[in-house]
Amino acid sequence: MAESDIRKLMCEITNCPEVMKSWRGESDICSKLVNAQPKNDFRVPEPWTGPLLYADILYVAINPSVRIGESQVPKWGVNPSDVYNFFSNGLTMREGKWWTKLKKYTHELGNYNYVVTNVAHCKSPKVKFVTKKIRNYCCDKYLNRIIKSSNAKLIVSIGKGRRGVERLYDIKPKENRLIYKKIGDKKRLFAYLHRQIDPTSFAFNYTPEETEEIRRWLYKSECPEE
Repeated sequence: MAESDIRKLMCEITNCPEVMKSWRGESDICSKLVNAQPKNDFRVPEPWTGPLLYADILYVAINPSVRIGESQVPKWGVNPSDVYNFFSNGLTMREGKWWTKLKKYTHELGNYNYVVTNVAHCKSPKVKFVTKKIRNYCCDKYLNRIIKSSNAKLIVSIGKGRRGVERLYDIKPKENRLIYKKIGDKKRLFAYLHRQIDPTSFAFNYTPEETEEIRRWLYKSECPEE
């Protein structure tokens, strides 16, 4: 996929029509989630953070949390170019325990580029208001396109993020350990980290043999087709 297509997808997500509908009282899907943030300080729905086109690993969490110290996340109405630059390069600008954990997970496998997305894209405290209806809406409208647009060889569901992956691809990474499946034009390996709090790691979730299998898959120069 061309970078221009990636920009269009990001712009669509960060300007999701359900936000305005929720403010006007016209949405029966996302109103509680959208209104978890004050309208005058609303941060755009987060599409992904990191280089979607160039990442080897794509992490899928449930939704971005309202976190202290993230005032740099663009507000609703910010120039689209600034929004694109922030989220495409945001891994270097975001700090806190969550972002430190993602670095730790990645370094456990090697020196790879990674990108982070979510099942639902609007912020809320502690996963509040992310209902099944919202998960289904966001998965069908956005998550499938994000995964297909990426070049990631490894898709890692974290915690409740697995629900989006299960819905889209009829696979259960929590139960079936490591799963290979062709999505878009690439064969991907699906893995699962079963909770977002310590001691989450690949070593905690997988046997040494399984962890080594993940490393070998990432080490391949190309993602072979089925």
